[in-house]
Amino acid sequence: MMHRYVWAGGPVLLQAVVFVPMALSRLIDGDEGYYLLAAKLVLEGRVPYQDFLFTQMPLSAYAYAAWMALTGVNWYSGRLLSALFAIGIGLMLFHSVRSTTRSRGWALVAVLLYSGSEWALGWFTVVKTYALSTFLLFGAYTVRCHCPVIPARWRCLLSGILLGLTVNARLFLGAAVPAFVLHAFLQGGAGRGRWRSLSWLGAGFALACLPNAFFALSGWEHFYFGNLGYHVLRSESGIVRTLVQKFSTVEELFAFTQSGLLITLFILTLVHRTMARRWRADLLPAVLVLLIPASLLPTPTYPQYFCVLLPFLLHEGVCFCHSLGGRRSIEAENGSPMSLRVILVVVALAYLAPVPRTLHRYANSGREVIGVRTNRDPENWRIPVVKRVSAEVDRINVRG
Repeated sequence: MMHRYVWAGGPVLLQAVVFVPMALSRLIDGDEGYYLLAAKLVLEGRVPYQDFLFTQMPLSAYAYAAWMALTGVNWYSGRLLSALFAIGIGLMLFHSVRSTTRSRGWALVAVLLYSGSEWALGWFTVVKTYALSTFLLFGAYTVRCHCPVIPARWRCLLSGILLGLTVNARLFLGAAVPAFVLHAFLQGGAGRGRWRSLSWLGAGFALACLPNAFFALSGWEHFYFGNLGYHVLRSESGIVRTLVQKFSTVEELFAFTQSGLLITLFILTLVHRTMARRWRADLLPAVLVLLIPASLLPTPTYPQYFCVLLPFLLHEGVCFCHSLGGRRSIEAENGSPMSLRVILVVVALAYLAPVPRTLHRYANSGREVIGVRTNRDPENWRIPVVKRVSAEVDRINVRG
């Protein structure tokens, strides 16, 4: 019985001791105040796009507002919700890898690598769209492919709802929709079964996107500008300059140990799938093939945009390493050959090696952290310091 509780609670505890302290101590990202203010305004009854400028889809403002209505409007409350989303992503990763490999050991390895990822530590612990949108998108995949106890039609409906909510959190993630449509069509069986699957998926997606009709009909110009027009204005830097900046981002992705390893592993899985002709019903690689170029669409492009791909890349990479070992569980007595085990351990250690430096950068120095405006005085980017400045501003305003 104790063994069962360890396997059930281990992934939660492992992530909690990492993500919660990081969420509470990470240096402030320059955009966080904007998202927190949007949530506060929603709590006060203001409407995005109409009453204030909001440059993302509306869900994140309403999600954090609903949470802070229960927990209070402050930095730590918003950060805690992001940490909970991060933990939820890790739990779904554990479940999906275990479902694929039939191994709790490999699933725990996936959670360990996820908890030590710079993308997760740095960007799933702040009040932005990354944790929420990744939670919803990976949830749509997990429900669709790794919840066989749910009847097929309800899986399609719930997956469609989560996919629609994903788009309501981050618009460009709609690039993943064709992968889900194709998967529902191919997995729906013959004849009418395919169209029923598509109908349930589409119904869920439409239901989740329905609230957008309110914002669009209430003021289309403002809704369009907040989600597209503003970003078009930001991207008017010329074709050559834009391409150079995107190429620089790709170089930066491969320069970092973790993202470089994950993308390289995914390329290897593509080669393996192509040689084995295992493409027909695989949703996850199709999502990655669509989202990797889509993550380059926003201009300017930043490496953190790719953090949404993290659970998908880790799932593919861990399951690929498992397949190299003859699909054996790592806790089995007759496991992989010793040479292969050594290689996998070396790769895992190389992946986790930057963790101490990552923790120091995001929680202390701020060096090379996008969003921290300057690292000359990182103390000014801590939550307690900003709260003291805010309190002093309020005091002066009241006195004036």
